[in-house]
Amino acid sequence: GSQPFGAFLASNTREESDIAFGGWNKEHLSEQLSWASVHDPRLGHWIVKIKGLLVDNERLDYCDDGTCQAAVDTGTALLSVPSTAFRSLFGMLRHEPGPPGHCQGAGPTLHFESEDFTVSL
Repeated sequence: GSQPFGAFLASNTREESDIAFGGWNKEHLSEQLSWASVHDPRLGHWIVKIKGLLVDNERLDYCDDGTCQAAVDTGTALLSVPSTAFRSLFGMLRHEPGPPGHCQGAGPTLHFESEDFTVSL
């Protein structure tokens, strides 16, 4: 059977990131827990099906054929996409930067739709 675990990524210096094996820390939940099936666990990666991809409220047609997948990796802050989707996604995510030296601020929201829930960054 499957063995659940939870990964929590802190969003500020007052919190600590952690990983829990055999379950998850309920104190870190801000909403009901959602699940996505791993496509082929034998591959050794967390590959999940992506139903749709949106920037703010604008849907990219890239996933319309039903073949989109994403590798979930808590060990990196990188986002990579197929080269055929890069140009349009880059253009939609591009925005004016904040003050020099600041990496925070409002920008477009990137939404990954799975079958049962949406992850928004």
